Amino acid sequence: MNKLFLILIAVLTCLSCTSKGEFTVKGTATKDFEGKTIYLMNQREDGVENIDSTIIKSGKFTFKGIQETPTIYVLSFQKSNDNDSENEMSRIIYIEQGKIDVDIKADNDIKVSGNAVNDAFQKKSEAEMEVYKQLDALQQKYANVNPTDLSEAELEKINSEFMAIDDSVKDINLKFAIDNINNKLGEGIFLSIANRLSVDEMEQVMNNAGEEFKSKETGKAILEMISGMKKVAEGQKYSDFTMFDPAGKEISLSDYAGKGKYVLIDFWASWCGPCIKEMPTLVEAYKLYKNKNFEIVGVSLDAKAEPWKAAIQKYNMTWPQMSDLRQWDTQARVIYNFSSIPHTVLLDPDGIIIAKNLRGTKLLDKLQTLVK
Repeated sequence: MNKLFLILIAVLTCLSCTSKGEFTVKGTATKDFEGKTIYLMNQREDGVENIDSTIIKSGKFTFKGIQETPTIYVLSFQKSNDNDSENEMSRIIYIEQGKIDVDIKADNDIKVSGNAVNDAFQKKSEAEMEVYKQLDALQQKYANVNPTDLSEAELEKINSEFMAIDDSVKDINLKFAIDNINNKLGEGIFLSIANRLSVDEMEQVMNNAGEEFKSKETGKAILEMISGMKKVAEGQKYSDFTMFDPAGKEISLSDYAGKGKYVLIDFWASWCGPCIKEMPTLVEAYKLYKNKNFEIVGVSLDAKAEPWKAAIQKYNMTWPQMSDLRQWDTQARVIYNFSSIPHTVLLDPDGIIIAKNLRGTKLLDKLQTLVK
């Protein structure tokens, strides 16, 4: 089964509901799928469970049953006799009392309707498909482009085009989560994109959430995450932490922050490829502005001192460095609430957070306007 479905379904459990009722799934399919066995499946913690199966006959199929609580299942079948994962078609379906219609027309074209949740999920899926068409066109446009032939500005422009596509998909899922947070499908979508959302976006979802979700462990964790993100949002004063420098001497962020200089906090690790790729930009920035009102403080998420120290020397990181050698368990990651590196935080001379995740030319352009 497609990993996206497995990941999504794994976080979903049944909604509490006081009524029982019959459900009917009535499906139609084109002749390409005649004679195929279609499965109604449930993803449990211990693996996939086949709830029911039937054969597509004369372009039709039906599932019937008693559904005590609204539940998320997956419709799945093989497009041909080839036994591989790419041959499988899958579609999430939200089953509750009543009739649900399924229409299978072609590869990856499965429409589900019949209740408000399925209708909303169908609209979301169709909107995503339109965006994916744009992605395909973009990939074809740059299929024969050699990155080594392009300038940094050209590469950044291309990257921005792809990021815009990614943001569109995120926005589609965010809207679905806002409108559906009080059902398990909306909850699952929200949890799948939560680490990509801003504080404002997360609050939009939680403002629509009922007390049932807010009182769950996942809901409490989200509220705690929002609280943590607000503490290190732009406009807030920096939060201090203490670690050790490469010589083993205790060092704090407050030794540099709020002392009259712009300070770039760079969260990185020797094992992080994108971090190392960004180092020439930081070296250039430090060379240009270290004798002005600018400082960099490197915070490593390494686990061992040797590779950390070796990387500092190898990549010419001459600015202050600190680490507690606890990788993702470092107190700084918890305080600054990030889930990937490289991650940067820019402080003004008073120690106020003014920007995050500045990289490449964006970082250099920002420093050029600030540092005098």
